[in-house]
Amino acid sequence: MIQLGLGFAVTKDAFVVPKNLQKTPAVVREVAAVLEADTEWYVMAPTQIAGRLREYDSRISVFFDSDYTEKQEELELLLSEAESYGCNCVILEKEYEDEEIMLEGGFIRLNSVREYSIYMK
Repeated sequence: MIQLGLGFAVTKDAFVVPKNLQKTPAVVREVAAVLEADTEWYVMAPTQIAGRLREYDSRISVFFDSDYTEKQEELELLLSEAESYGCNCVILEKEYEDEEIMLEGGFIRLNSVREYSIYMK
């Protein structure tokens, strides 16, 4: 079979598109590594990493909007929005983190990666 130059790798099972590590920021790769599990992730994330996270691993469903930074300042509002979208993971910038509010909202800290904290339900 001829490879088309689109970055496809042929295996005996299927065509596989390899992850492009050179263009993905290290922090996005680290966050994706934390989320690589058999869980189906519906993630609310800051705009700085949300688009790249989805690009890096298409199995992760990502919700974000332009007001995310303001909503991080009001965690109750952010959590109610996460609930309405069915998110089971919220990624916060550490400067806005309040573990008590996250626990009240039903989220526990899964891990921290550089300037981000990852919470799951």
